[in-house]
Amino acid sequence: MFMAFALVTTSTYCHDDVIDEAMINDIAPTELYAMIQTTDMMIYDCNEKFIYEDPHVPGAILTVYDQLTEEYLPSDRDTPMVFYCLGPDRSAGEMAAKTAAEMGYTNVLHMHEGIFGWEEAGLATAPYTKVTVPAWSACTGRLGGIVVDRARVVDRTCDRALIEVNSC
Repeated sequence: MFMAFALVTTSTYCHDDVIDEAMINDIAPTELYAMIQTTDMMIYDCNEKFIYEDPHVPGAILTVYDQLTEEYLPSDRDTPMVFYCLGPDRSAGEMAAKTAAEMGYTNVLHMHEGIFGWEEAGLATAPYTKVTVPAWSACTGRLGGIVVDRARVVDRTCDRALIEVNSC
């Protein structure tokens, strides 16, 4: 029996804050697509949950840009990470990328064109499947995402819920 605990959050809407871009690099949707094919990486969608529920970048984990903490990020600070939001007029992905860089992560990218740019490039998207949450894998020793389709709420505080996931 497999048992995992995950922290589920709700996302907040992207907004137009000015960001110091010196700490992060931009990546185009087509470059990210090519990188996904050859690189083990983490992709974070910083959109509202209702936007994420529409098609999103395959493998992307829904995250709250202004509540990003190390528990959501890989333990290896050199792991490639990409953050994105809706499109170039929004800054949540950029803000999350900057936060990760400030935490000492060294391979942080921002997809400035967002999911709009991804779709405009004609790249395949993933449909929403239940809830995808960050989870630590005991097998691989790395942070990844799990899809929760059956869970029991263990503790709920504010906009977060600790859930227990059982799988045989």
